[in-house]
Amino acid sequence: LGRGTFTHVSALEDVGSRMDELLTKIDSPVLTDLKLKIEGDAELYPNPLPDLFSGEPLTVMGKFTGSVPLSVRLEGKDAESEFTYDLPLNLDSAPKEEAIPFLWARNKVSNLMDEFRLGNEQLKSEIISTALAHRILTKFTSFVAVEQIVVNPSRYLLSKAVPTELPEGWKYDSISGPRPSVKFASLPQTASDAPLTVVVGLILIIFSLVVFLVRKRLP
Repeated sequence: LGRGTFTHVSALEDVGSRMDELLTKIDSPVLTDLKLKIEGDAELYPNPLPDLFSGEPLTVMGKFTGSVPLSVRLEGKDAESEFTYDLPLNLDSAPKEEAIPFLWARNKVSNLMDEFRLGNEQLKSEIISTALAHRILTKFTSFVAVEQIVVNPSRYLLSKAVPTELPEGWKYDSISGPRPSVKFASLPQTASDAPLTVVVGLILIIFSLVVFLVRKRLP
């Protein structure tokens, strides 16, 4: 676990060529079974070290307790023999980057999570403590935003019940019981007799007009 490599395929048409690159890479690694030997107390991650493939860097994050050693020894195997290489350490001239402790902690948590998934559940407390100390998001920790500016200084809140629609597939009867039946009541007939009055008035006007015309024709 943890000694392999990966290839990212961003487009479907690149699958063939990228898979050929991956198979060629894993078929002939440059170095295998890598170990980093350091004098003193040090936490190194990833642990174990991955195999070294052509065109890829080997990045190791370490935390030293006490004095820093002057050199480290990298051991491994190539295609023909054992490999050993001594690397000098000069941390006094190294740049002081604030992100380095965070990167080390993230690698440590990743390593612990691999062991946790394999059944070592006792590592949960160590994962949480490391994540909280370095502010890392994990399966057991999360970020909480705390607003410092009070938007509503008067603190008078308005509460109002707002009706909402049920989610798709839900039925009202299965949640709140059957809907209450609605009783329809007849309203009293309170309208005026204005339409009838208009009709009677028109009839009287027509009758008066007829009488006037008849009387006008008489000798």
